[in-house]
Amino acid sequence: MSGIRAQQRVATQRNILATARRLFLAGSYESVGVRDIAAEAGVATGTVIAAFGSKVDLLHEIVIEDMGEQLELVKIAADQASTTFERISNFCLACLSYQASRLAIVRASMADAWTRNDEAENKIRDAFRPLHKFVISELEMGIAKGELRANLQVKLAALLILETLINTYRIPLYEDTQSKTMADIMRERIDIVLTGMTHPAQASASAQPPFQNVQAIQAA
Repeated sequence: MSGIRAQQRVATQRNILATARRLFLAGSYESVGVRDIAAEAGVATGTVIAAFGSKVDLLHEIVIEDMGEQLELVKIAADQASTTFERISNFCLACLSYQASRLAIVRASMADAWTRNDEAENKIRDAFRPLHKFVISELEMGIAKGELRANLQVKLAALLILETLINTYRIPLYEDTQSKTMADIMRERIDIVLTGMTHPAQASASAQPPFQNVQAIQAA
């Protein structure tokens, strides 16, 4: 009996989480309350509170879950390229495309980051760490292949790439982007970052931009 109850509890949590995500994306995080989520999910308000605690706790769980899904998608995108420049560029464009489909959650998460408690912050950092490790591994492979500078500080370089990516998320939230597409802006920024990491021999040997093979990723 306890096994059945555990399965039911997990199913209820999944239902609540999926409902909250759908409502946040359909309108805005601020306009949705716990009662709205409970009513849409077909459960009592107390069930939502017992399962997650509060609306902001639900947001944290959604962000953590989405990071795992995002990682799998960007790995597929990176694997469609061969050079380090192209793989990291595809990674960034895939991240941008994924987050562009969930801007209401991105906006809410960025606002929440200013007041997030330590426990929640550590959980989200743990969920973010695989993305950081993925970029580090790509940079290390780039060094091994002679495409990047041998003295590159990979951990710092990976953080720089990810910070550039995250800062680009803010543009559609707070700025007018009519003159350029988000992909164009991302290309410009990552091109500058990656160019500074390139091995001198590689930089002089190729006149092709690092984003020559990402149109398929953008279209997808």
